[in-house]
Amino acid sequence: MSVLTLTDLWFAYDRRPVLNGLSLDVHKGSICGLLGRNGCGKSTVMSILAGELTPRLGTLTVFGKPITQLTRSQKACIGMVFQNLSLDDKLTVQENLRLTAWAYQIPNVQKRIDRMLSQHGLQDRRNDPVGHLSAGLKRRVDLVRALLPEPTLLFLDEPTVGLDEHHFRFFWDGLEKHKENVTILLATHRSDEAERCDHLFVLDEGSIVAQGSPDELRKRVSHDLVELETTQPESLSRQLQDTLSNRSFHSGRSVYLECEAGHLLLPKILPLLKEVAISSIRLKSPSLADVFVKITGKPLGERQEAGAK
Repeated sequence: MSVLTLTDLWFAYDRRPVLNGLSLDVHKGSICGLLGRNGCGKSTVMSILAGELTPRLGTLTVFGKPITQLTRSQKACIGMVFQNLSLDDKLTVQENLRLTAWAYQIPNVQKRIDRMLSQHGLQDRRNDPVGHLSAGLKRRVDLVRALLPEPTLLFLDEPTVGLDEHHFRFFWDGLEKHKENVTILLATHRSDEAERCDHLFVLDEGSIVAQGSPDELRKRVSHDLVELETTQPESLSRQLQDTLSNRSFHSGRSVYLECEAGHLLLPKILPLLKEVAISSIRLKSPSLADVFVKITGKPLGERQEAGAK
């Protein structure tokens, strides 16, 4: 059952296309991810879902109804975590949450606040001004704010941007406690975050160019990858293609060779490297970041282009 359906969305900033006929379905109870580089249109999709932007063409259906026809109670079932925090730095953690409860008209909310602060390791921070918290703690407070009304549909726009590994894991460990009761659409450029999704939509230049579960997408790349870093990637790629039968692709300074048994391929590669300077060779299993490079020819996490989101 689809909770959210986007059909043929088109949007442009100053006549420059950002979304080009984007369509997707998000099924009830799933965690779906929009995986793409900065500037590919992920946050534009989220801004449209939040009502901040209006698409030039296309339709948005939520809970089986056009998004513009949702009732107040249906809108209250949607939560959002933006890239920029939706918190007041001058208020304490508890005051921010009580303000959210007031806006959503949640009665007898204190027990719910106590429970959620405890679930997210924030019980000792309830009286701290948000402005005094670290970036990781602020993100956790913002997640509690979004979950406080107990939404059944949650939008996450780059929710862990700037977080270190510790706070990244703590954020997702907290979210895991609620995932049975909520459907999630996540926008991210992090391959480790995309691994937590049930279904991924690979977004490039405003269009979905591939989709599937993380395992299904990884099957697009062979069992092993040999990555060679060089200042002459095009020359090295041609040389390897002329000599070996393995499929290869390159992006930036790296050339990738697909193979079923990388340890057997390495001895065949080494004699071919006399004419091209190689700074490093790595044998690894393919990640979603590698899959993204193969599908789009571009690495994840490139600098955002002006005007695109």
